[in-house]
Amino acid sequence: MAINKKQSDIFWTLKAFAIFAVFFAHMPGHLYNAVIFDRVGLIGVPLFMLCAGFFNKRGQEASFLGFLNKKLYTIIIPWLIWGTVTFFIHCLKEPNFGVLTYLKWILGIGTWLYFVPVLLCCQILSYYINNVVLLVLGLVSMFLSVFHVILYNELFTPYVNPFNFIGYFAIGNFLHTYDKWLSIKPIVGCGVAIISILLICLFKPVYWYPFTLVTSTVLLIGLFSIYQAFNCSFVSPIGKVSFVIYLSHIQIAGFINQMLSRLWGTPFEFLKVVVAFTLVTLMVIGFKKLLRVLKMDSLERYFGYR
Repeated sequence: MAINKKQSDIFWTLKAFAIFAVFFAHMPGHLYNAVIFDRVGLIGVPLFMLCAGFFNKRGQEASFLGFLNKKLYTIIIPWLIWGTVTFFIHCLKEPNFGVLTYLKWILGIGTWLYFVPVLLCCQILSYYINNVVLLVLGLVSMFLSVFHVILYNELFTPYVNPFNFIGYFAIGNFLHTYDKWLSIKPIVGCGVAIISILLICLFKPVYWYPFTLVTSTVLLIGLFSIYQAFNCSFVSPIGKVSFVIYLSHIQIAGFINQMLSRLWGTPFEFLKVVVAFTLVTLMVIGFKKLLRVLKMDSLERYFGYR
């Protein structure tokens, strides 16, 4: 199923919205803001995974080696570059250059980078396994995690278990195949989005709750329908650099969070997220422009630019 330019812009806008939500997760709120920040932050990663599943092109590579070669440039190299850069920045504050510490950092054990190997695993699994089976495996893993059947520990956490996220990826793929929802009217989408947001606010779900899988899917459908009523082309460029923003933002977000600590617990605490998001986005876009000025734009893909 092919989508048109406007629909493509909407999906990039959804990614921009998702990366903005991620900042709420990584810059926790205080006092009565804590619940709001927690709920908004919950939206980011599921939307990313749903969009990744939607755009996953199953079986188009001639071989698995061709598939891996493509992922080497689009995911693996940017992940290793930004993971290494942020690790060394981290070590300036907390000196610890051990190999094990570095590997834990890169693999997302206790860090935000868990998303990248999980995404890569989902894409590899999707290359070999039927979408229905992937969804079943995802739901089983979620239920086993919820009822503490899977024995997680310091190294193997629910965040690094790709089967806790494969359900989002599979549903994204289903949404690509069964595309009737793309024509839902904005007014209907608005109602759908409101219902999903209310459900997210009323409960305290986490990524590996089946409940979150449902509400995130409904929210994506609702937001897509709403965005159809607007021109999203001016926001879509942020979505196109959202992967770079995700890989590079953590220390800047932490710095801004501390710098604006006076806002903690006030009605204006959300401004720290706006400031951090704006600063990181401008830096990411500025770095891309710098590479082009220096006629080094061939290096863009190594940093995760699309």
